[in-house]
Amino acid sequence: EVLFDVKETEVLIQEKPSLKVLFHYPYPEISSVGRRLDNRNLFAFCIGVSLETPEHTSFDCLVFESNSEEECEEIIKRIGKQIFKSLGV
Repeated sequence: EVLFDVKETEVLIQEKPSLKVLFHYPYPEISSVGRRLDNRNLFAFCIGVSLETPEHTSFDCLVFESNSEEECEEIIKRIGKQIFKSLGV
Protein backbone atom coordinates (compact mmCIF):
# COMPACT_ATOMS: atom_id res chain seq x y z
CA GLU A 1 0.00 0.00 0.00
CA VAL A 2 1.29 3.46 -0.94
CA LEU A 3 0.41 7.09 -0.32
CA PHE A 4 0.18 9.73 -3.04
CA ASP A 5 1.41 13.18 -2.17
CA VAL A 6 0.40 15.57 -4.94
CA LYS A 7 2.71 18.53 -4.36
CA GLU A 8 3.02 21.81 -6.22
CA THR A 9 5.96 20.66 -8.36
CA GLU A 10 5.84 16.85 -8.29
CA VAL A 11 3.99 13.68 -7.34
CA LEU A 12 5.55 11.65 -4.54
CA ILE A 13 4.70 7.98 -4.03
CA GLN A 14 5.49 6.88 -0.50
CA GLU A 15 5.49 3.58 1.36
CA LYS A 16 2.53 3.67 3.73
CA PRO A 17 3.71 3.22 7.29
CA SER A 18 7.28 4.51 6.92
CA LEU A 19 6.54 7.40 4.50
CA LYS A 20 9.73 6.45 2.64
CA VAL A 21 9.67 8.03 -0.82
CA LEU A 22 9.58 5.23 -3.40
CA PHE A 23 9.22 7.41 -6.51
CA HIS A 24 8.92 11.07 -7.37
CA TYR A 25 7.80 12.49 -10.69
CA PRO A 26 8.11 16.20 -11.55
CA TYR A 27 5.10 17.44 -13.55
CA PRO A 28 7.11 18.17 -16.72
CA GLU A 29 7.79 14.39 -16.93
CA ILE A 30 4.07 13.49 -16.67
CA SER A 31 2.40 13.47 -20.08
CA SER A 32 -1.13 12.40 -19.18
CA VAL A 33 -3.40 11.26 -16.37
CA GLY A 34 -6.77 9.52 -16.40
CA ARG A 35 -8.94 6.74 -15.07
CA ARG A 36 -10.89 3.76 -16.33
CA LEU A 37 -14.58 4.14 -17.07
CA ASP A 38 -15.46 0.57 -16.09
CA ASN A 39 -13.61 0.70 -12.74
CA ARG A 40 -13.50 4.23 -11.38
CA ASN A 41 -11.03 3.33 -8.63
CA LEU A 42 -8.25 2.66 -11.17
CA PHE A 43 -6.20 5.57 -12.45
CA ALA A 44 -2.94 5.98 -14.30
CA PHE A 45 -0.44 8.53 -15.41
CA CYS A 46 2.21 8.31 -18.10
CA ILE A 47 5.75 9.53 -17.62
CA GLY A 48 8.53 10.18 -20.08
CA VAL A 49 11.40 7.82 -19.37
CA SER A 50 13.71 8.76 -22.21
CA LEU A 51 13.40 12.36 -23.30
CA GLU A 52 16.57 12.86 -25.35
CA THR A 53 14.80 13.84 -28.57
CA PRO A 54 11.10 13.90 -29.56
CA GLU A 55 11.55 11.10 -32.08
CA HIS A 56 13.24 8.84 -29.49
CA THR A 57 11.01 9.53 -26.48
CA SER A 58 9.50 6.55 -24.68
CA PHE A 59 6.90 6.47 -21.92
CA ASP A 60 5.82 4.25 -19.04
CA CYS A 61 2.24 4.12 -17.84
CA LEU A 62 1.83 3.65 -14.08
CA VAL A 63 -1.51 2.22 -12.91
CA PHE A 64 -2.85 2.47 -9.35
CA GLU A 65 -6.00 1.61 -7.46
CA SER A 66 -7.48 4.10 -5.00
CA ASN A 67 -9.73 3.37 -2.05
CA SER A 68 -12.79 5.05 -3.59
CA GLU A 69 -14.11 6.75 -6.73
CA GLU A 70 -14.00 10.09 -4.92
CA GLU A 71 -10.35 9.66 -3.94
CA CYS A 72 -9.48 8.62 -7.48
CA GLU A 73 -11.22 11.66 -8.94
CA GLU A 74 -9.45 14.00 -6.51
CA ILE A 75 -6.03 12.54 -7.37
CA ILE A 76 -6.45 12.84 -11.14
CA LYS A 77 -7.91 16.35 -10.88
CA ARG A 78 -5.00 17.54 -8.74
CA ILE A 79 -2.38 15.94 -10.99
CA GLY A 80 -4.10 17.30 -14.11
CA LYS A 81 -4.28 20.80 -12.65
CA GLN A 82 -0.58 20.77 -11.80
CA ILE A 83 0.36 19.44 -15.27
CA PHE A 84 -1.43 22.39 -16.90
CA LYS A 85 0.13 24.78 -14.39
CA SER A 86 3.63 23.47 -15.21
CA LEU A 87 2.92 24.10 -18.89
CA GLY A 88 1.88 27.69 -18.18
CA VAL A 89 -1.74 27.02 -19.22
